Amino acid sequence: MAPATLTSWQRVDRILHMSRYDASSADCFVLTYREGMFQAVGHDLKIRVTAFTIDIDEGTGQIIAWFDPRSLRAECAVRSGVDRNDLLSEKDKEEINHHIIRDVLEAHRYNDISFTSRSITEEGDSVRLTGDLLLHGKTKEITVISHRVGAQRVAEATVSQPDFGIRPFSAFFGMLKIRPSVVIHVIIAP
Repeated sequence: MAPATLTSWQRVDRILHMSRYDASSADCFVLTYREGMFQAVGHDLKIRVTAFTIDIDEGTGQIIAWFDPRSLRAECAVRSGVDRNDLLSEKDKEEINHHIIRDVLEAHRYNDISFTSRSITEEGDSVRLTGDLLLHGKTKEITVISHRVGAQRVAEATVSQPDFGIRPFSAFFGMLKIRPSVVIHVIIAP
């Protein structure tokens, strides 16, 4: 049996129930944490994704998101959960950006990161989204937890870099390194 085709009105109705967010209406961060013998000299990092789209079907809740790996920018260091804009110079940020894009994400080879939700489960005040993340040329299932904070939607997912064939950044012969898991943090304003 052939799949039913959508009428023009059905396509318009579907478009009307879609919400699109990007860097002008949402924030997306990658949070990294340091480990190793020299972790005291390193920094946990808050990295901003500056080019992305997140499409949400308001009827079904399905999410389709795209992120440009070349758009990650070190925003600040984080100490004890507090953003510290004074700990990284512009030169430090440029060097971090270079390592992220070239060495960690290999954006010259893998120029797309995407997420497509497959299932949505309400859990009290939160929503659990399970879906497929394409990262570094590999697709794996991840879980995203979303909840409201005031009028904002906040979503978080923990991603294990080695699961996607990514070798976490390290320096000083491995004495300072980034933990294998990073946290993706998205904030959508109304």
